[in-house]
Amino acid sequence: MAASPRIAFTGPSSIPAKFASPRRSLLLQSFSPAVGRGLLSRSSVLSSGFKSDGAAYISGVRTHVAAVEQAVTVEAQKMEAPVVIITGASRGIGKAIALTLGKAGCKVLVNYARSSKEAEEVSKEIEAFGGQAITFGGDVSKEADVESMIKTAVDAWGTVDILVNNAGITRDTLLMRMKKTQWQEVIDLNLTGVFLCTQAAAKIMLKKKKGRIINIASVVGLVGNAGQANYSAAKAGVIGFTKTVAKEYASRNINVNAVAPGFIASDMTAKLGEDFEKKILEIIPLGRYGQPEEIAGLVEFLALNPASSYITGQVLTIDGGMVMRKETVLDRGYCLISERFRLGAFLIDCVARAFSVTYLFGYFVIFRNWSPKYRPDASSCFISLFHGSPAVFLAVAAILNQPVRGFASPNTNFQNLVLDFSIGYFTVDLLHYLILIPGDYLFIAHHLATLFVFVTCRYLVVHGAFSILVLLVLAEVTSACQNVWTLAGLRKADLPIAARIHKNLSPPFYGLYTIMRGFIGPVFFYKMSAYYLSGKASNVIPIWVSAAWIVVVGGAILVSIMWISNLWMQFFKDENVEKKDS
Repeated sequence: MAASPRIAFTGPSSIPAKFASPRRSLLLQSFSPAVGRGLLSRSSVLSSGFKSDGAAYISGVRTHVAAVEQAVTVEAQKMEAPVVIITGASRGIGKAIALTLGKAGCKVLVNYARSSKEAEEVSKEIEAFGGQAITFGGDVSKEADVESMIKTAVDAWGTVDILVNNAGITRDTLLMRMKKTQWQEVIDLNLTGVFLCTQAAAKIMLKKKKGRIINIASVVGLVGNAGQANYSAAKAGVIGFTKTVAKEYASRNINVNAVAPGFIASDMTAKLGEDFEKKILEIIPLGRYGQPEEIAGLVEFLALNPASSYITGQVLTIDGGMVMRKETVLDRGYCLISERFRLGAFLIDCVARAFSVTYLFGYFVIFRNWSPKYRPDASSCFISLFHGSPAVFLAVAAILNQPVRGFASPNTNFQNLVLDFSIGYFTVDLLHYLILIPGDYLFIAHHLATLFVFVTCRYLVVHGAFSILVLLVLAEVTSACQNVWTLAGLRKADLPIAARIHKNLSPPFYGLYTIMRGFIGPVFFYKMSAYYLSGKASNVIPIWVSAAWIVVVGGAILVSIMWISNLWMQFFKDENVEKKDS
């Protein structure tokens, strides 16, 4: 849908028949005849009084008339350039709209809430095109800020011709976890802000009997979306609001329409996990994200093109064909969740079966001649050998292959695979303790807490795998050494070679363990805890989940430090005893 290059704001009364005459021509026609008649009549009087050099003088007067006419035309164009207010115009769709309308010759007020630097850059870009722009920092959910914003535009340019309600926020989470503040913040800005801005701007438009209002809604206002009850409700409200206001203001020549974008390329979509992005693109017939400039082109058509003057009260979806499918985003959301559980459960089942077979093989074959007292621990160490080092290599690879790494980044397919692998292992090892060593409460509690962290990260919040996998690497990098050390320790009393291995392996194992869990682990834990407790991740990882992670990880690190400290003290004690004996 191509947008018009015209710069003049036009209502239905100013549309030429069959759109035959360009708007620029109309401007010239409306201003040049009166100027021409007055100056040319004056020139005829002058020429009759000075006949001796009349031809030369008349030529000079005509040159002067042309210059004045050109100056008047330029001023007329400046006066007629539409004044546009765009809320939330410092980045994303709002920025694209501001730049597009600025290039088209509009005078643009760039509203922002916090991104003052970005708003100034948008304003400078518009001025670089030869346009006019000013910035205004204000919260459109506050009536005083809205009134001040409208006054700023009127003081600068005398009127408001076009309003684009674009400002919006998200506070996504499932309804059962949504706090009232998360609900209210979205409703206040995304819906109440539209009401306040429209009411304030309409007061000016009603007096002129001319205006255009474009509200940026969303396809989720039409079809809903899991995890966006607040956002969907606000955008559905904007759609209903648009239709009502369009009916109220139609008689005053004010057009009110809504644009409902689908998935548009942005910083947010760039951070989506690759598995989720793939599923999203599958439900978009065009197979790609939309671009902010495409939204801006539609807004320009509705705001400036004379052909849009007969359009009002409409919701124009620009979504690559997404909502025309019978399967909605909500349906796909449920499919994604169920598919995630099915595939995860299948993988965990396979891993658990493999570790169970490995455990039984160790118990009944490899360690069949060991004392019944040691066989369970030995078999546990045996399956740990097949989990620890592989988990480290897989986790490191998954972290390095993550496009955007952060404490609240969405999980990738690879990261989920590693989590499923570890869930399968810890499930089997937990069963080992529950069945064969039910009195080992510390390890049972450790495994239950670890499984809680892995399962919530993998299946509940689907974010934060970066944090969990880094901790997994720090915990398991010593696994191979620790398991060999443990197996040797079980037989050191009756096998001299086992005693030598245990003794020689103790210092390097203790040292590596101390570095990982006594120094690097606590530093990473501190950074992770500070990030989660700041609330920066609360939109994707609920506070109760991140707080539970902090308690579990902090407790595990504390126990590890106490355990390795006791081993070091015992080691030095044994060394002193040997020295005395020698």
